[in-house]
Amino acid sequence: MRKKLYLFICCLTALNLTAQTLWKAELDSIKKTGYYNIEIDQELIGSSKPDFSDLRIKNEEGLEVPYFVRSATSIKEVNSFEDYDLIQNTAKDSLNTFIIKNDTKENIHRFYIMINKADVKIEASIRGSDDGTQWYIVKQRTGISISNDGSKDEAMIILDFPGGNYKFYEVSLFSNQTAPLNIKGVKKLKNVQIYGSFREIEQARKIEIKNKERKTVITFPEIENEYVIGKIEVFISNKSEYLRTFLLIDTLRNYPSVNAELSSRSDNVFYLYSNQARLNKKSLIEINNDNNPPLVIDSIKVYGQERYLCAYLEEGGRYSMEIDKNVSQYPNYDIEHFRNEINADLPIVRSISLTRYEIPDTGREQLFIEKPIFLWGVIIGVGILLTIISVGMIMKMKKRED
Repeated sequence: MRKKLYLFICCLTALNLTAQTLWKAELDSIKKTGYYNIEIDQELIGSSKPDFSDLRIKNEEGLEVPYFVRSATSIKEVNSFEDYDLIQNTAKDSLNTFIIKNDTKENIHRFYIMINKADVKIEASIRGSDDGTQWYIVKQRTGISISNDGSKDEAMIILDFPGGNYKFYEVSLFSNQTAPLNIKGVKKLKNVQIYGSFREIEQARKIEIKNKERKTVITFPEIENEYVIGKIEVFISNKSEYLRTFLLIDTLRNYPSVNAELSSRSDNVFYLYSNQARLNKKSLIEINNDNNPPLVIDSIKVYGQERYLCAYLEEGGRYSMEIDKNVSQYPNYDIEHFRNEINADLPIVRSISLTRYEIPDTGREQLFIEKPIFLWGVIIGVGILLTIISVGMIMKMKKRED
């Protein structure tokens, strides 16, 4: 009985001994005074707050060095214009006619027509053809408007029409003046995704695969730390077609951080837009096979996005980055007000050593059984119970003596 009570007290005490794993990175020496982009180690990214408000740069004297965080966006979407090929462009009196070649037969529903600025009213009609001989009506003659794109001498006509994929489109523009328009080009809007730079997480290279209950479960046995994921690549050697649900589950927090589909029609590369997707020793990947045979998974590569702090560093100075769990809000540095004036293309400073240490986890909210009033109540209760047991044993011994 006493052994059980002792074990119970030890378990309660252990609840207060949980610790957080933190990191301190020593930076390489600074060769010249100026602004630098400081690469944040993936271990620091994983153990700091999402906005890095608990991350600090310190000099040799232990004083804080002001900084700001470079853009947190892992993927940017940029709109750009691309020229169409014009195989014919004629102008006579008030009529302009040109033929646009759509070699790839992509689906089109809009043209951006660049012209010299002119004070005119314009009507347009469109025909489509697959062979350049037989033509079909796409858009009847209709009035359109001119958009000023902000330049001094150019204007833009945005011409919308029912979507199609003809190989050739013939556009006719009619103006209310006797002279034709000066057509400078026809463009399409191209959406370009610019992906950030990523660094592979080496601890995630080794995987263990188990197939059970119509599911494939993949774990990472060498993961020791926590990482924020920016990109996942899954390499599959199946020759047959497949489409499976892909879940990366953070069992430590009990929620799926990535929900996607593996498909034989894609490259199975997933970019993650937020810093909520995390990989730790409790993470696993679950693939739902339904009634299909398991996929042949060759390998999986997991990447963290490269992130940077920008700071002004002195020549010959020795600096470090570390996490301070005693701070509760983002630092208010003057440099933040000048971030748009500081060049983004700066020399990069990386860490030369990374130190791991642990501190008691005092930041989380205490459970009721961890609070002093409960612990003291348990201790007093156990003391009373032991006293009762001891008195009972003494009384039994006296009876035996009598």
